[in-house]
Amino acid sequence: MFSIDYFKSILSYTIAFAIALIIPIGLGTENFGFVNLLSLLFIALLSVTIGKTISRHLQVHCLGGFSTAFEIILGFSILSFLQLIFTFLFKLNAVDAVFVSSLFVCVLLVINTKFFTDNSKRGFAFNLKLVALDTVVMLFISIMTTLWCRDIINSLAEARQTGIFHAWPDIFLHAVQIVSLQNYHDVLDASLFLSGTKQPVYHIASYALPAFYSGINNELAIVSATSFLVPCGLILSGLGVYGFGCLLANRFVGFAAVAALFMLPDASMYGLKIGFFGYQWLMQASPGSGYALAIVLSALGLYVLGIREGKFSFIIYAVILAVFSAFFRVQIAAPATIMMFILALIVWKPATNWHRYGAYIALLLLTVFMMCLSEIIDIGPHFITGEYTGSKFFQEIHDRVLLSGYASSALGKVYQFLITNLPIIVNWLIGYAVFLTTALGLIFPLLALLMPKKLLTTAEWKIDMIPAVLLLSSFLIIVSLPVPIDGDFSNFGHRQFVLIYVVCLIFLISWLTNLINRHLFRKQVNSLSISVICLPLLFVGLLTPWVYGKGIQQPNGWSQNIADTAMPSGLYKASTYIKENSHVRDIMLNSDLDRFATVVSITERQAYISRDLLYSNYKGIAGDVFRQRHEELGKLNLIETTSDLCAFAEKRNIKWLLKHPNDFIDWNSRLLNSAVYVSDGYQVYDLQRQCG
Repeated sequence: MFSIDYFKSILSYTIAFAIALIIPIGLGTENFGFVNLLSLLFIALLSVTIGKTISRHLQVHCLGGFSTAFEIILGFSILSFLQLIFTFLFKLNAVDAVFVSSLFVCVLLVINTKFFTDNSKRGFAFNLKLVALDTVVMLFISIMTTLWCRDIINSLAEARQTGIFHAWPDIFLHAVQIVSLQNYHDVLDASLFLSGTKQPVYHIASYALPAFYSGINNELAIVSATSFLVPCGLILSGLGVYGFGCLLANRFVGFAAVAALFMLPDASMYGLKIGFFGYQWLMQASPGSGYALAIVLSALGLYVLGIREGKFSFIIYAVILAVFSAFFRVQIAAPATIMMFILALIVWKPATNWHRYGAYIALLLLTVFMMCLSEIIDIGPHFITGEYTGSKFFQEIHDRVLLSGYASSALGKVYQFLITNLPIIVNWLIGYAVFLTTALGLIFPLLALLMPKKLLTTAEWKIDMIPAVLLLSSFLIIVSLPVPIDGDFSNFGHRQFVLIYVVCLIFLISWLTNLINRHLFRKQVNSLSISVICLPLLFVGLLTPWVYGKGIQQPNGWSQNIADTAMPSGLYKASTYIKENSHVRDIMLNSDLDRFATVVSITERQAYISRDLLYSNYKGIAGDVFRQRHEELGKLNLIETTSDLCAFAEKRNIKWLLKHPNDFIDWNSRLLNSAVYVSDGYQVYDLQRQCG
């Protein structure tokens, strides 16, 4: 017999999650219509259904707000992963892969009809009041996300008017990744950045559902990136914060943690004001972090449940979830996985010591295997042949602190003396303490004050040690990972700080709330009194995203304005012409090498060559291809006749050439005037048409 409560819950949370998605996506989509609405409802329905089904199976239910957050996050993540599996397995485009995934889910649900039986017997019952509370929190998270993300949500519309794209330039790379999945059946694993080469292995799961959204709605991938990919990551991470806070203490702590996350300035907005450690900035510049954060917080929730209920199986699930987050953001998954393994080993009580020794040996062998495997992945960390980053990363921290204006002060001179003359391990420890101070701000000293007492005096030390184990894992990542292929030695050390920020913030809010309750509020405080205190604070807190959200894409302290990418009207129109008049398999040559893949993201077509800063550092096949093609571009100036142009294009299978006004190509007037489209000096040449 079907459970009415079960379907009420699915319907309620589907609508709530869909509305949370619609707020930022609707604002960022120029012609948001009925199909857009249906596609988001479809994503929400599948996410909630998958998550709730797995949650029932694991018996994770009726646990405050945690079960709500856990189910939505898990369902969305599993749906994204299923889409990837079917995309690669059957060579499907994103839309087809999602529909196959939905059929797969339906089959599993029919087979496991026990999920539709009377769930109230297994602890499940529909509670309208709690659903309403969770819905309000979701809407709050969505609204705050939209405020923080308003620059990037409106970036394309503003660029059309001003010719400047006000967003961190990596957004173009994210848009191209979305296109790769959206049109996978046509381009397969070919790189859109460098035609004829394979797409590098990457953490791409966060692009899956944005690719479905842009595909089914015929939206530009750049629109899906700015209005779906970025805000959705923040919404899911906000849900993760709420859920873990609820489980750690109660719903008040869960909401307080969410409010603190979105309504308090992060560490880059006060103190040393080092923009490199701006939480709100990095979460938008690196949107996969939000998806991975949500999964890791869910994993930590399972760990807490495992401790409190004495179920080691939950802790195993937590380890699996931490590893699973690597499909969304490796830089988050690395410290999270180490943390979960350490926590699991600490609380594990094997039947004999031999079991523990066996586990250590298995972990050692697994580590060696992963180190060897990463050697054959172009953009992976090369542990055996790579250069290690610890000293460079901490020197980067020292330099940023000194450049922030403290070098000439007495304290600055003492600081320089210490980092210059002390042993390297001490230098690293000082660097790590400074890293935590600049990344966490006031959270770090407050946490350091409260943590010792919590670990020594509470019964839940196995839970309260989570921040300490995370900090240890973070330090190990910094000193043990080599420089990646792009030369960015701050990659793994820096990108992980958002995980530290969120986890430490939640524990700090929980500990402070407990402290206040025990020492200030001797009597029970009713919800009305709390509301009277908190509502004014909420209104004041709205000023933070309103003030700091404007211009958040460009961190302070940068030597140049990286977030303002030139996108002249002529360039946009010429790129749009290529997109509208080409086939997805067409290859395009952009005369200025398209450093940030701006043109690739708008045309959504394979580039013959692009991203010169990245590929010039590559050492594999892709690097050799890039360097060869870079040399070949000089032959463009040697072309004198149409037949020469045809030979050049046919040999390289180039269909389109986009010539910029300032890029000098020494052609005769007949060739220069053969462009099929011209806009403000940007010329589009259909090379195969001229040769036809």
